[in-house]
Amino acid sequence: LGGHAVAVRSRSENERLAYLLPRVPIHGLHVADIGGNTGFFSFELLRHGAGRVDYFEGNQAHHDFVRSAAERLGLGERLHTHHRYVTFEPDAFPTVDCTLLLNVLHHLGDDFGDERTDKATARARMLECLAAASRRSRLLVLQLGFNWKGDRHQPLFRSGTKAEMIDFVASGTAADWTIAHIGIASRRTGEV
Repeated sequence: LGGHAVAVRSRSENERLAYLLPRVPIHGLHVADIGGNTGFFSFELLRHGAGRVDYFEGNQAHHDFVRSAAERLGLGERLHTHHRYVTFEPDAFPTVDCTLLLNVLHHLGDDFGDERTDKATARARMLECLAAASRRSRLLVLQLGFNWKGDRHQPLFRSGTKAEMIDFVASGTAADWTIAHIGIASRRTGEV
């Protein structure tokens, strides 16, 4: 696929995909993969029957890798790449059947949005982004990081618990989304 120097770090992609596939009817769907990184979910959803994927990534090396891979794999008609961060403003991404928003919103004020934003404003803006996504998509697959801007020294919520995160999303999106499934990852006993 070329000499691109793309650093890939596993974030349990296969496990997340295994959780997603039986819960989201992917076949034939038009998907927006926002913050698609190195394209794992874009390629896998196409392989599992998605009709089209619009991949959005602000990192130039990741975008170029996915674009190159899509061309070489003959997926250019089904995988459309966009080199930009999604702002969630009107028409920021196409109207789709399903939006993947995996580990993106906690980077608000870092990779996208106003970097002078404080944590409380960032949380309010995250909910605005989720509301905006509801006007562009009928399904949403969301994974929210625990730490603002990806900094483990800046937890998004006071105690840093899963319950706080779930309550934040559930209460903050009740007018826009109905939560069908909540997945909580845990390590298997005996594994590192």
